[in-house]
Amino acid sequence: MSVDKNTKFIFIDEPVNKNSERSFACGFLEIEDPKDFMLIIRRVYDQIFNLSLRKKQKRIDDLSFNKKYNEIVNLSKSFNQFELKYYSINKENSNLYRDFVNILFKKVKFNYTALIIDRKENSHVKNNDPYFLHKECLSFFTKYLNKDYKHIFIPDYSEAFFDWEDNSLLNHKILPLDSRGTVFLQTVDIITGLVLQSFKYSLNIKPTNSEKNREKVLELLENKIKSKIYGDMSVNLDNISFYCKNINFKPKQKRRHGQETQPSLLAYIL
Repeated sequence: MSVDKNTKFIFIDEPVNKNSERSFACGFLEIEDPKDFMLIIRRVYDQIFNLSLRKKQKRIDDLSFNKKYNEIVNLSKSFNQFELKYYSINKENSNLYRDFVNILFKKVKFNYTALIIDRKENSHVKNNDPYFLHKECLSFFTKYLNKDYKHIFIPDYSEAFFDWEDNSLLNHKILPLDSRGTVFLQTVDIITGLVLQSFKYSLNIKPTNSEKNREKVLELLENKIKSKIYGDMSVNLDNISFYCKNINFKPKQKRRHGQETQPSLLAYIL
């Protein structure tokens, strides 16, 4: 099946959304042909999957050898479908994730955008909507879309932050998918997690041991885009554009009669 050359698919995901984390990032991966993308990265995806299976089988064998049958039962109950994830990068598989990054930047044509919000710098913003930051990132992103193309937004189906009545989305099709079975959303998760880790370093936050295990993958990513990753940056290569934006909110300003303005985004455009 051929793909309309005037249509672009935009996959949206974030590696974590915990209020305990200082920074939030939403990633947008824009590609023209999902089929070609999948065919190119299928090999390394299968390698990481097989390594995961071998690791799980070894754990089961060890438990069986030590006659810890209850733990085997508990392991089976906690079974999760395999997926590539930033948080799954460890010492054992980091070389395969590096291979994933190599193939992605060598053979795939795509545009990537990360929108980052520092919760500490924006602590003056109070909003009870758990998807407030998602919506603000989406609103910011859609303002700068190329109007010459049709766009299909593809978020993780578990994210319920899309307002179907929002005027900014009426001209775009939305197709939620399950990230556990969608390598495109998993790709966004990996890249955005690495971006957020680099941004964390720029704030002089001490890395965890798990983050140290991911540093070689982060270093390779920065090598591929020929730049350190930081809050505001834009890189354009032959087949790839890589853009990061640190967005902030204006402080609330009091008006007469006790009224206040709603927070709005300050766009420091490069």
